[in-house]
Amino acid sequence: MVIESLISIIPPQKDCVSCSFLLRLLRMANMLKVAPALITDLEKRVGMQFEQATLSDLLIPCYEKSETIYDVDLVQRLLEHFLVQEQTEGYSPSRQSFSEHKHAGSNLNAKARVARLVDSYLTEVSRDRNLSLTKFQVLAEALPESARVSDDGLYRAIDSYLKLEFLIKHGHSSD
Repeated sequence: MVIESLISIIPPQKDCVSCSFLLRLLRMANMLKVAPALITDLEKRVGMQFEQATLSDLLIPCYEKSETIYDVDLVQRLLEHFLVQEQTEGYSPSRQSFSEHKHAGSNLNAKARVARLVDSYLTEVSRDRNLSLTKFQVLAEALPESARVSDDGLYRAIDSYLKLEFLIKHGHSSD
């Protein structure tokens, strides 16, 4: 299959292809039911540069039997791969204190970008009337507190989720 060949020839290094390309490839791989091992490999590669993703990149339809419109579980896994990568990089030994300081700042910026991205994603998927509170909460709490420079995006997502829940409970259409 062409998709499987593409995945296998992409070099494993970070930034050898754009995160958007990897996410489009992941979308196609999920849609075409590519081997789980290749999908996991692709998810890890996306996790290595997750801070480069955009909201539109993450709005991947759920191709599995699910009630949600978007694949929230996939985004959760991508975030987990990102956090593991960040933690691994944070523990790697450094030769110079300047380089260590620069790397720490880079990690904080990457986490802050990912936090804004996740909050925007949560705001978008909160409009899905089939998104469970548990899935919403797990994704919202996946980032460490230190990653969010501001909680405004998270509050916006929570507000959007609660408004839809209110409309559903009171029999109003969300459209």
